[in-house]
Amino acid sequence: EMKSYGFGVSIKECDDVEPSQLAQMDHVIVIISTAGQGEFPSNALEFWDNLKDPSLEEDLLKNVKYSVFGLGDSSYCFFCKAAREVDERMS
Repeated sequence: EMKSYGFGVSIKECDDVEPSQLAQMDHVIVIISTAGQGEFPSNALEFWDNLKDPSLEEDLLKNVKYSVFGLGDSSYCFFCKAAREVDERMS
C-alpha cells in the first residue's frame, strides 16, 4: 500500500543494512523484537554492533525520518529493550 502513496518499499533483515545505507534513506521503519534477557534477536546483532560503533559520526542519521516498532512481552523487565536502544541511537 505504501507504494500507492509514492514510497519506494524495500524489506530487509536488520543485519542486511549498514549504517551508511540507513543514512541515505529518507524514511525507515525498524521492526524489532527483544530476545532472552534484553538481547537483540540473532538477525540484528551485527546491525546493532554497527549502529553503536563509536567511530560513526554522531549525526550520521540526522536526516532520516524513522519509526521503531518494538515487539515483546510486557511482563519481562527488558520489554522492547532492543527497540528502545535503536530509537535512542537513531535520534
